[in-house]
Amino acid sequence: MSVLNVLQLPPVPWRNGQGQTREIETFPSGAGFDNFVWRISLADIGQAGDFSAFDGVDRIITLVKGSGVNLNFNDGERQTLEYGVPYPFAGERPLHATLQNGPVQDLNLMLRRGQAAGRIQAESAASAWPCAPGTTYRVFCLKGAWQLLVERADATTDTITLSTFDYVPLPDQATHVRASPTQPDGLILVACIQASQPPSGTA
Repeated sequence: MSVLNVLQLPPVPWRNGQGQTREIETFPSGAGFDNFVWRISLADIGQAGDFSAFDGVDRIITLVKGSGVNLNFNDGERQTLEYGVPYPFAGERPLHATLQNGPVQDLNLMLRRGQAAGRIQAESAASAWPCAPGTTYRVFCLKGAWQLLVERADATTDTITLSTFDYVPLPDQATHVRASPTQPDGLILVACIQASQPPSGTA
């Protein structure tokens, strides 16, 4: 179990070439766009443009830097992303994004429909939650500094310190998590993923 600052990852072009992204984690490891079960990435949106289409994929997008992103779907729906608020939508829905206040970044969770399901929960205050068997947990520190106390099935406890834009996979053996901000106005995003074959071996 190691902490990664996602800004250290190299950006690569979107599948449609109209933006760039940093791939944080993919399951199975090494899977491509057409055969991943789930995928977490950080996208840079520098200008208005179309999102890449992902047939059969459910997406959850969360604005993590900037403001004023409008998602304009071809079916007429319009959604303005709010900072730190997850927004789910079907990856096959064509849409065009426009920016009101310049470049932004967003965190993306992609889930292959029928093979994985999940959610993103935002925590802005001290909180605790049990870890459900068969669920994969990933934590992204959006703002501030945080301490995680992760209890394992063998009665040991890991202490994890996170700073802004740090990402950590919680161990498979985790049974309970306590999260506490160590600076004012902190915010973390917790990805909770149920996959048909959850990843194993996260120490």
